[in-house]
This record gives sequence, structure tokens and C-alpha cells, in this order.
Amino acid sequence: MWRYQINKQKWTLYIFIMLHSISIMAQIKLTSLPEVMKATSFIVTDQYIYVAEPYRVHIYSLDFKHIKSFGKKGEGPEEFNAFFKIQINFLNDKLYVNCRRKFLVYNPDGEFLKEFRMKFSEFGIMPINKGYFGNQVNIDRKTGKKTLKIILLDNEKVEKKVFYKNESKINLDLTRPYIIKYQDPIIGYIGPKHFIIYKPGKDFSLMLYHHSGQLNRILTIPYKKITIPQSYKNAFIANRKKPLKGRLMSYYNELMKNATFRFPPHFSPCRTVKADKYYIYVFRDIPDFSKYGIWIINYQGEILKRTKIPRNRIGWLHRGIYYSVIENEDSEEWELWSKKLFP
Repeated sequence: MWRYQINKQKWTLYIFIMLHSISIMAQIKLTSLPEVMKATSFIVTDQYIYVAEPYRVHIYSLDFKHIKSFGKKGEGPEEFNAFFKIQINFLNDKLYVNCRRKFLVYNPDGEFLKEFRMKFSEFGIMPINKGYFGNQVNIDRKTGKKTLKIILLDNEKVEKKVFYKNESKINLDLTRPYIIKYQDPIIGYIGPKHFIIYKPGKDFSLMLYHHSGQLNRILTIPYKKITIPQSYKNAFIANRKKPLKGRLMSYYNELMKNATFRFPPHFSPCRTVKADKYYIYVFRDIPDFSKYGIWIINYQGEILKRTKIPRNRIGWLHRGIYYSVIENEDSEEWELWSKKLFP
């Protein structure tokens, strides 16, 4: 009898471990989103889920009940005039809708507060509590000189601090083949408490600045270089050469058709960075082009988890959970799915 009880406990423990592993690895459907016609981006906060379409935003509670929808295409007040698609972000307890030509600001529950217009060179800049932060790009149309800055501006958009500056030259002669280089990105991301900046260097380091512009700490993260295989290069090129639909895409499609691609020996240590108040999420290119490698890091620089997520999905990471919005072509509706990555 005693021997049977021990075996039973072992089997119980084994089954529990299996079920726990499945719950972590499996992606779970949370709900359908019948209000959504064409999702382009979405975010998850501690209060709400926001799903953006080209000219509309939907708000859901954390138990997936539809609360509100707002927005419409146009040039007037409270109207979205994005050329491609709007981007949404949540910062300092406010929802920001970036239409590339202007920002619209809302309360968390979707109540409109204000809007303001942006210049072409300011498309990569986000408003913060006191001023603006982000990427500013200027191109000299005569010489082809391109200047990229990661900057902090005051409320009057006067330059307050330059975190990074790079100058390069672009090809303005459209008769010459277009060259696409796989290279290290320059990243300036606004986290809940810090600006997180990555720039290429010998080490893989993330610089964390307070929103005042003061350096808080530098996280140097060990990594092993990974050679870029030919299979990845082929998939990368095929993806870029895939024709885009739309009457304004013909020029881009022709450019990609005749483009030349260049690759370094190794992957960049970092493709992009996201963060919430709990973790920093480092996106990495890996040999499997269909996926991103993800490092979940705490604010002391410790790697807590290494995992993977699909590359070509509309996704968001929050509290160690990967959320994705997926179009179900069979039922012709959009669905919200999740996958627990950590802990």
C-alpha cells in the first residue's frame, strides 16, 4: 500500500509538471474581437486592452468586454489622418495616437484630451510629461546627407539633450541600384520609468536614462555572436521583395525588385527593445527568420528567460505574457491570443 502511494505521488507530480509545461508553451485563445475589421497594432496595460485599426481604436477590459470605439478618417479635430496606419502608445497614464502628422491624447478610458501637429522630421518623437523624446531624422535633399538623432526636447521643442547622433549619406540617384544593408539598429525607447537606448558597440549594452535625461545605469549583457546563415539571408531578401499592395506601392516594389542586399558575418545582438514596469524585452534576430528570439531582462540586467515568438504577428508583451491579435480567415474575424513566457 505504501509503495503504491509513493508511485501515485510521483505520477501526480509528473502530470502536474507536464500540465504546467504545456500551459507555459501553448498559445491560448482568449476571445474573439468582432468589432475589429483590420487590426494594425495593439497594446495591453494594467487596466485595458487597446486595438488599433487604420482609422479607429477599440478599448476592451481585461476580461475582454468591449468598452468603447473611437476615431474616424479625416483632417478635422479628433480625426485620424495617418498615411499608412496609426500607432498607439500608453505613457504616464495617457493613451497617445500617432497619426504621423499629429498626435491625439486620450484618458485611459478613451476620453479625448487634446491634439497637436508634428513636422515630417518629428514622426519618431513621442510626447512625455515635460517635453518630447525620440528619433529625429533630417535629410538634405541636395547633398543626400542624413542626420539621425535620439533627442530630448522641452515643451517648446527646443533641443535639451542629444543622446546619440549619426550622420550618413543616402543615394538620391534613383537610376542607381538601391542598396539594403542588414545592420545594427539605433534604438530609443520610452519605458514607464526610463528612456532605453541601444547603439552599436563592442559590447551589448542598454543605457537607461531617467525621463529628466539623467543617466541612471548601463546594463551590459553578455551575448554570443551568431553567424547569419544563407537560409536567413534568402528569407530576408524574399520578404523584402514581396510586392506590397496599393496604388502608392508601385515605386517601392520597383525599388525592391532591383535592390542589392548586403549582410555582415553576424547577427546584431539586438533588433528592438520593449519594456513595461516589470521587465525589459530584447528582440533578437535568430537563424529561423519566422521567429524573434526574446530575452526577458530585469532592471538589474539579469537575463531571466530566453524564448521565441512569431515574427510576423501583431503582438505585445506585458508582465511576461506575449499577446497577439490574429486574423482567423475561416471565421472571418480577429482573435486575441496569449502565451505565458515568464515566470
